[in-house]
Amino acid sequence: MCRYIAALLVAVTFHSAIANEFVNGHVSTEVIESAEWGDTLVESGRGHISYHWKNVDSAERVKKLQDSLKNSPLKNAQVMMEKKAELFFAFDGPKLRYDKRINHTKDAVSVSRGGYDGEKWHIIKNHMYLSDPTKNSVRASVENRSNPNAAGFEYQHDPRYDMTVFGTPVADFLRGNDVDYGKTSFFGIEQVNEEYVNGFNCIVFRGEIDPEGTLTVWLAKECLYRPVRIVLENGDFKEQINNTLRKYENGLWYLENTHNEIMLKDENGEWYLKTVSDLRLDNDFQINCALDDSLFSLSFPPGVEVFDVRTGKNIISKGD
Repeated sequence: MCRYIAALLVAVTFHSAIANEFVNGHVSTEVIESAEWGDTLVESGRGHISYHWKNVDSAERVKKLQDSLKNSPLKNAQVMMEKKAELFFAFDGPKLRYDKRINHTKDAVSVSRGGYDGEKWHIIKNHMYLSDPTKNSVRASVENRSNPNAAGFEYQHDPRYDMTVFGTPVADFLRGNDVDYGKTSFFGIEQVNEEYVNGFNCIVFRGEIDPEGTLTVWLAKECLYRPVRIVLENGDFKEQINNTLRKYENGLWYLENTHNEIMLKDENGEWYLKTVSDLRLDNDFQINCALDDSLFSLSFPPGVEVFDVRTGKNIISKGD
């Protein structure tokens, strides 16, 4: 709590200094210091999360893509139109735990669990087919990689990712450190404006994308510069993220919902909406809460074959 109060004093002091005039230009030290506090204040969390992704492309374009698949090695694949996931999610520093259920189609469901105890991942995945249980499968693995994405946990389901700028802490982004997004990096970050967005007074920052794009980020001043809107535009691709924040019981602002839109340009150079998604933290979600280490130690059911990525061998679980 003392750390949070100190961070607020830094933010309030800076807000008073810029109350009468806003000057375009490079990012001030005061903003970076406040953002750095905001990056580090939330150390743990747990609760339930819902995720909903939808392909909103036109029927004509979907049909054209589906027809193109018929003449490819993916001829039996179907264009995905919608995906829903329900999760229990917990983190404590680098430690992570998730229990996830995804409805891929009306017939196909996957249920997966993963636990990272700070040293190794334990992961188990169940693929179930409601119409034909004989096709059901179970896969389990152990691996050392600390990156959740490498362990089969998508960043789209991780609320910590949405409180960064595409995976990079806000303060590092403001310092001009490279932000990895595929093969793209951002540079020349400057503060260019002030706007009221998603219920917050924000400072707007803009940077360039090599070779021809831009990144614009809206950071809420009263929330230690948490991102409430991010727009990435590069050639024929545009991604817009809108974050809704809420104040949790311990007085910290953190994510409530993130809405993501992917847009592409058509043959006439006009933008059209391709996909939309929402990640929502349920009301039971808590931050900076006490979590027992046992939450992150996942055991396999006895008799399950487990692939140990570290050794390249399969073992049979004894249930420990």
